[in-house]
Amino acid sequence: MKKIFFLFVILGSTFLCSCKKKDVRNPPSFDVYVAGSLLDNTAPKHFAVYWKNGNLVKLTDGAKASIVRSIVVSGNNVYAAGTEFNNITGKYIGKYWKNGVGVNLTDSTVESFAKSIAVSGNDIYVAGEESNVNFFVAKYWKNGIPVSFTDGTRSTRAESILISANDIYVAGAEVNSVQLIAKYWKNGVPINLTDGTIPAYAKSIAISGNDVYIAGVENRCGACLNTFAKYWKNGTPVNLTNGMSSAVASSIAISGNDVYVLGFETNGGVATAKYWKNGTVVNINGAAVYNSIAILSDDIYLAGGETTTLGQSIAKFWKNGVSINLSDSSTQSAVATTVFLAQQ
Repeated sequence: MKKIFFLFVILGSTFLCSCKKKDVRNPPSFDVYVAGSLLDNTAPKHFAVYWKNGNLVKLTDGAKASIVRSIVVSGNNVYAAGTEFNNITGKYIGKYWKNGVGVNLTDSTVESFAKSIAVSGNDIYVAGEESNVNFFVAKYWKNGIPVSFTDGTRSTRAESILISANDIYVAGAEVNSVQLIAKYWKNGVPINLTDGTIPAYAKSIAISGNDVYIAGVENRCGACLNTFAKYWKNGTPVNLTNGMSSAVASSIAISGNDVYVLGFETNGGVATAKYWKNGTVVNINGAAVYNSIAILSDDIYLAGGETTTLGQSIAKFWKNGVSINLSDSSTQSAVATTVFLAQQ
C-alpha cells in the first residue's frame, strides 16, 4: 500500500509562555528564545540551533542536516524538539534535546518527525509522527516512550501538543478514505473539527482557561485550490479569510481575551504575510516568512526568515514590527521556526 502524502506543507508552532501574574510596579523580565536551523556555507555544516536573546546555541555538530521545530523553557532547563537526517540510512529521525543533550525518539530503520514539545513537571512530551512503512502514524512520546492514539491504518499527523490541567492535547490531521480531516486528540480521544468532505488541517493549538483554540486551513471546496485561513474555538470554526484567494493560518496565541493568528494569503501568486487579531487582519512585511507568533502584554513577537538579494536566508525575529537579525547572511543561511518567551 502506498503512503498518502499531505496536501498542506506549512511551518508554524504553538508557543508556551512561562508567565506569572504581571506586577505593573515591577514588570518581570523575559528571555526571548528563537529556534530553527542554520547552514554554515563555509564548511558546509547544517545545525539545529536556538538563539537566547540573540546569542546562538548549536545543538548538533553540523555533520547531519537538522532543524528545531519547537522550544520550551521550564525552570532552568531548555527543551527543543526537531528532526535530524541520518546520512547512512537516508531517513529522518525525530528527537529532542534537553540542555543540549540529544535524545533520539526512534531508531533509523523507519522515518520519524518531531514537531512540538511540552513539559509538565518532570515529564517531557514530544508530538510528531512515525512511519509504519504504509503510513505516517501520529503519536507523542512521553519521556521517550511512544504513545500511539491511532491504530495505524490511516495516515495521520501530529503538529502541536499542549498540557493543561493534566490533560494532553494534540492537534493535527487524519486521512479518511479520500480527504484530510482537521482534528485534535484530548487524552487520546479524537475530536474532529471538520467532516471530511473537503481537505482541512489543524496546525497549532492554544488553551486559555477551558477554551481550546486551534489554527489551521481548510479548502474552499473539494474541487477548488483556494483555502481558508481559520481557527476553531471549542470546535466552532471562525473563518479569517473569504476563500477568494488561498490563505493559511499556521500559529495561534492567546493573550487575555485577544486571539492572535499568524499566517499568509496569496493573491496573484504573491504571498502576503499577516496576522489577525480577533479576526481583524494586519498585513506585515510580505518579503519575509513568518512561522511563529507569541504575545507578551501588548508586545507581538514573530519568528521567521527573510531572503536577501543574493538568495541567502536570514533567521530573524520581530518585536512589534522591528526586526532583529539572528544570522549572518555573508556566510550563513538560516531560518527561525518558533519563538518562546520565558520569564527570568
